[in-house]
Amino acid sequence: MHLIKLKRLQRGFFIVFEGLDGSGKTTQAFLLKEFLVKKGYDAILLREPTEGPWGGEIKELLSNGRKEISPQEELNLFIEDRKDNINKNVLPAMRDNKVIIQDRYYFSTIAYQGALGVEPQQIRAMNEAFALKPDLVFYLEIRPELGLKRIEAGRKGKRDAFEKEHYLSKVKEIFDSCNDPFIKKINGSRSLDSIQKNINEITIEKLSLLTANI
Repeated sequence: MHLIKLKRLQRGFFIVFEGLDGSGKTTQAFLLKEFLVKKGYDAILLREPTEGPWGGEIKELLSNGRKEISPQEELNLFIEDRKDNINKNVLPAMRDNKVIIQDRYYFSTIAYQGALGVEPQQIRAMNEAFALKPDLVFYLEIRPELGLKRIEAGRKGKRDAFEKEHYLSKVKEIFDSCNDPFIKKINGSRSLDSIQKNINEITIEKLSLLTANI
């Protein structure tokens, strides 16, 4: 029986996947977690919105539309959900020197709520006042029309309330403007295997600097 050699990190490592719906980020986050576990890393997969009370309210908006809620009120829901996630999930895993892979983080909030009219720099400041900065962000970049085409194919034509092409074009503009040094822009229109290989290589290169075999 072949035993996987466990790898210990000198500290926790926080990886985030961002992009429009239909970009493939959820699939790639899952694949990266599976890849790292097979390589011997202690990796976990998280996502926002969470399964907590604030996340539940956000998912209700996604399903049923915004109705009477203002962009600022919507932003506050994401902020509270994120605080809950960081305190309950991210920080404990960081203290345990795990690899944290998360599907969506505050860059999505900057882009999606920014496209509703809230000032993106205000959103960033509100988040970075409490939110842990990630070590690595994979931004899977696609055209809005491709994302919507994939969504319609996967959901038999059903779109949620946030998935309108004009709106998503604004979201993409804000995503594209984020130029933090830890953001890696990945062409999300390529094949799944090509994207996965690219992401795996970048991640292993980063983790190898923090890894010791045990």
